[in-house]
Amino acid sequence: MTSILGIKTSPGNYPAGIVIGADRQETYFDIDKKPSFKGDVNKVVSGLGWVLACGGSSWNSTEDHYYNRFIRVLSGDKRVGSNPNKPNEIIKKTIENYKSWAEGGKKYKGLQFEEVALLNAYARRLGASSDEISQFILAVNTPEMGIWEVDEFGNLSPPKEKDFEWLCFGSGSEDIQAYIQNSTLEEKINPDDISIRKAIKIVKGALEKAK
Repeated sequence: MTSILGIKTSPGNYPAGIVIGADRQETYFDIDKKPSFKGDVNKVVSGLGWVLACGGSSWNSTEDHYYNRFIRVLSGDKRVGSNPNKPNEIIKKTIENYKSWAEGGKKYKGLQFEEVALLNAYARRLGASSDEISQFILAVNTPEMGIWEVDEFGNLSPPKEKDFEWLCFGSGSEDIQAYIQNSTLEEKINPDDISIRKAIKIVKGALEKAK
């Protein structure tokens, strides 16, 4: 089960921040795309001022080298032609592309997160289904703090109108949504007072419910 959750602190809380949480379970599939075994994996990669959480990467355990290369590029691995500066350049370019679309009258027609779009295009060519396509939550703190869902085409989408800013996806998303909604109704969560400490507590509780 994949469960990814990101929560942004509410306005007025200091220090401001974004908390990202993810389960560590990865399911591997055989040649017939049937679950063969489960392993432990880190689903979060980060750099200077950004965090990217991923789900849906194991579309084929024998052909996931392109996804692994994608992660290594974002880790600055020189063995795949990356370097310590390249990950930050990729994220900066992605945010600039998004802003060109969101703040430019939605006239920008180029790719936003180009590397994600290419990653999933390759997966599709190898027969990946919708459930097997990689999707992400991206959080940055520069040039300003923001959190977005990244779809299979590399498009960035901010949180839809909720009591506070949060995003989740994965097979455990329904459990996460129910946990947050019920906790809010029961006044265990105050949407106007989400500090980093409280965001961490919410993420831990939600991921525990989604197991």
